[in-house]
Amino acid sequence: MEYLDFDLRITTENGQTYVEVLNCPAGQTPCPEQVTAPHEWAEFDAAMERLRSLDTDGPLLREFGTRLYQSLFPPSVNALLLRSLGMTGRDKPLRLRLHVDDPHLAGLPWEYLFDAHQTRRFVALSPTTLLVRFIEWAEPQLPLAVSPPLKILVVISSPSDMMPLDADREKAAIEDGLQELRASGQIEVVFLEEATRNALQDRLREEFHILHFIGHGVFSRGRGHLVMEDEGERRRLLDAETLSYFLLDTPVRLAILNACETARIPKDGNPFLAVAPALVRFGVPAVVAMQFPMPDDAAHLFAREFYAALTDDLPLEQCVAEARKAIMGDFGLGQPDWGIPVLYSRAPDGRIFTKEKHHWAADLLRLARVLGEQKDLHDYLQNLLTRLDLFGLAVSGVPSIGDRERDLWQKGCQFEIQQLARFAETIQYIGQPYQVTEDAILGPVWMIEMAELCAEIETAFRGSDPRAVRERTNEIVHVCKASLIEANKAMREIARQVSELAADATERIGE
Repeated sequence: MEYLDFDLRITTENGQTYVEVLNCPAGQTPCPEQVTAPHEWAEFDAAMERLRSLDTDGPLLREFGTRLYQSLFPPSVNALLLRSLGMTGRDKPLRLRLHVDDPHLAGLPWEYLFDAHQTRRFVALSPTTLLVRFIEWAEPQLPLAVSPPLKILVVISSPSDMMPLDADREKAAIEDGLQELRASGQIEVVFLEEATRNALQDRLREEFHILHFIGHGVFSRGRGHLVMEDEGERRRLLDAETLSYFLLDTPVRLAILNACETARIPKDGNPFLAVAPALVRFGVPAVVAMQFPMPDDAAHLFAREFYAALTDDLPLEQCVAEARKAIMGDFGLGQPDWGIPVLYSRAPDGRIFTKEKHHWAADLLRLARVLGEQKDLHDYLQNLLTRLDLFGLAVSGVPSIGDRERDLWQKGCQFEIQQLARFAETIQYIGQPYQVTEDAILGPVWMIEMAELCAEIETAFRGSDPRAVRERTNEIVHVCKASLIEANKAMREIARQVSELAADATERIGE
């Protein structure tokens, strides 16, 4: 896919705001053009307050976005934009790269740009206009060659002396949202068990490609920080410069910061003292951060869709656009959630990863392992279904549950479920292994559901309740069938990847 770049710089000088086209397919402006800054709009402060509190509707977002658009695209610049858009298409989108250094302007939510006259669209939601806050860098940033899986280090920080996060829920949501990508071997997710600075530094000695932070962000002494934990689980701040040293000479090419304040720019400060732009300025190729507090459901949806697009080898701007559209589809165009994420990047072509070439043997071995586990799961589930069907026929008409029925269950169904549980304890490639701890049952959802239903069947046996036994048995049948469908889908996806790998190998050998 080919991309066209449209570079815009917006600055303030002597109290006046200017826009300049640095580069675009249709040419550039001969000199900066003076414009009216968005914050000169009488209702600007009220609109910003509603945005921060996530209290918006369609008309407000369109009006606000129109004011932003008018400031960024005065007539001469808009003419260049329209001519450039005439050269684009789905296979050749326009990448709008904003260069904004002034703190009053850098802190504006440009992600809500709305073209009220030509396209009648929000720019960041259009498939032909991809938005990024671009930070110029003298050194070219080459993509990192990675053989799947992409390795993600997830840090969930919830200090005891701040508003608590439900760390278990956050972890479960990440695992659930990325389950398919993990099952197919596209990504690997590792959770940092201690959200301390020392633990983070130690863990980053391993090979990770993405750092995903979930927690709080704050400003202290005019500088943005992530809120980590100390050994006593109280808050301890980590500024972007220190974090950049942790990331120096590591394979980490992307930081996802699901924390408020990480993209906010103080009006009276240096915009590069905010966490996200500072990380990019200190050397991280790309950062996705939040300019307002992100609701949990929207954040989980963003992560799932963003990573799915990233593993499809799409440029970052397009990954963010796909995730925005998914949020908009779920929460509505009038809700501001889709515009909360902000992408800062210094990758000139939007690519920070590329798939390693000529690693077909390693990829085939990885796919064979995933396929083997999915096939084993399929077989275990099929055997269990057969046993459940036989048990269902045997007890379909009995008036009460006795020793004979219990014996049928224990020798047939329960045996197959125990076999399935032992398999679930050993899986490496299709999800988190199954384990029972003092505090919780962890592992694949299908195994947890079966374990819970088995416990309910045991209770029904003790009460000699045939109706309850049959109902719970039917529920296990439903879980089995649903899991079989997922296993079949996963095997088809692996077959598709093997086909693509074979085609790539054929093409490379032909070269």
